[in-house]
Amino acid sequence: MNQSNHYHINPEKKADDDLDIDSIYETLKANFLYDSTVTDYNRDELDNILDIMVEMVCCQSRTLTISKVDQPIELVRKRVYQINYMTMQYILNSLEKTSTEPQDPKAYIMTVIFNAPVTKAVRDAPRIRNMLG
Repeated sequence: MNQSNHYHINPEKKADDDLDIDSIYETLKANFLYDSTVTDYNRDELDNILDIMVEMVCCQSRTLTISKVDQPIELVRKRVYQINYMTMQYILNSLEKTSTEPQDPKAYIMTVIFNAPVTKAVRDAPRIRNMLG
């Protein structure tokens, strides 16, 4: 991945700050354990999801439209950086379970990525309570 553009990775940076795309890729891959997640079967899908995640982090505007709602870029970046191994598994499973072809697949994937850290936590909470209680 030879990029001539230089961006900086800090999710707290404002839209006009520099970003290092290679560092963003590497950080996101490390966050969700790319090497443990990728298989011959899902490599293309996982790489596409990663590309969209990087685009979301590198967005130069103050907001990003997710499900027709303008979300503050700081919140978008925070959610993307929260994606770990289990969250990525949740994303892959959610996309696999999609029964109809979305009109805008990229927008749909962005929505799944943005919502995954929250919806996975909400889905897991009752299961965790049952295991502990």
